[in-house]
Amino acid sequence: MAGWGKHTKSNGALIEIIQEVYTLTVDKTTCARSHPFEINEDKLCVFKSYGVGICYGDSGLPLVANGKLIGIASFGVPCAVGLSDIFTNVYACIDFIRSIVPYERS
Repeated sequence: MAGWGKHTKSNGALIEIIQEVYTLTVDKTTCARSHPFEINEDKLCVFKSYGVGICYGDSGLPLVANGKLIGIASFGVPCAVGLSDIFTNVYACIDFIRSIVPYERS
């Protein structure tokens, strides 16, 4: 994932240089244990470590795997405190996306 959102050490200022982090996906059962809401098929959970994750200003940032967009940042609760971050699963929403955005298969 990559973004320009706030950094916990920057006193709330937006970052001027894009930040990039390599994360791991977390299975939905493990993810659900740390979040008080349902983690269904339209969600992806990712985690790196305490102090690393999405924060204010990162909503909408891309989650990319093997050069393909797989997720869009939804939220981290709260910023980078050791809980997994939640992304919208692009594949689970592909029919909706294609109904809005013109698509041509090459």
